[in-house]
Amino acid sequence: MNTPRYDSQRLYSYAKLMPDIFLHNLLLLSAALSCIVLSLFSLLLSRRLAGCKLQTSRVRLRLNPPSIQIDDLYYSHRTAIPRPELQLPDQPFTLTAAQILVNLHIPRPTRPAWATITVKDIFHTGPEATASAAQCTINLWFFPYAFRFTAGTYAHVQIDDKRVRVFNSKSTPSWVGALRRNLILTMLKGEILRCDDFKSSVRFGVPDRYESVESKQRQAIEGAEGMKERMITALLRGYHTRNWQGRIYAMEAVDMQWRDVLLDDRGRFAMVVKDARWIKARESYELETPINFW
Repeated sequence: MNTPRYDSQRLYSYAKLMPDIFLHNLLLLSAALSCIVLSLFSLLLSRRLAGCKLQTSRVRLRLNPPSIQIDDLYYSHRTAIPRPELQLPDQPFTLTAAQILVNLHIPRPTRPAWATITVKDIFHTGPEATASAAQCTINLWFFPYAFRFTAGTYAHVQIDDKRVRVFNSKSTPSWVGALRRNLILTMLKGEILRCDDFKSSVRFGVPDRYESVESKQRQAIEGAEGMKERMITALLRGYHTRNWQGRIYAMEAVDMQWRDVLLDDRGRFAMVVKDARWIKARESYELETPINFW
């Protein structure tokens, strides 16, 4: 009988890193709590504290049905420009919302939701990017596994008319980079479930037409004007795929283009996704008989 062997050096290294990991998480939690406390005091005193400011025009509390309504929420704090050489706009981090409505519910087997959060007219600015959304609806579930109501997370998030503008690709926000990386890896390594239409093309040549004056100036600055390029284009319609996390992505339209200079090691990749959504697929153990508390 073979007994499992453990690498003592690896266990020692992991045990040595545990205090650092705990300290790092403790510092993050302390920073988050400090920001929340400063924001609440800023709201009560109606002034900026330690660079943070939180204000609202009205807060309503209702008992029947139980709900909280916040109108004209505004939050801002000063942040340093990550890369000054890129000449990013010198503007603070701001987050505004026209209305935040929190409705509390009693969980039911048919809909085990204990809260619904609706946020309208969201707008965010920062030195790296701006983002906006017409509405965001969040449903918080109460033990969804037990009722087999949903196979995935404890929250369902729906964002309508979301738009993001990044000022410079060399200073992409971390959340935009994570979203882009997840989509690209899903399309390259995921399991394709459906694809209604697929078209691709490969072209070689020297670009002699420009869509705008800015595009021509950018080519001249980068030194790629008049150089031979390779352009690979792919179009997908009705594309459904499943990734390694059990997520099924459904995309109405995907347009991708890769351009690189043949005589130089540089290129440009662009991808536009329309009407994208994802759901968590159920595993085999999640299809068993649920727990019934009623």
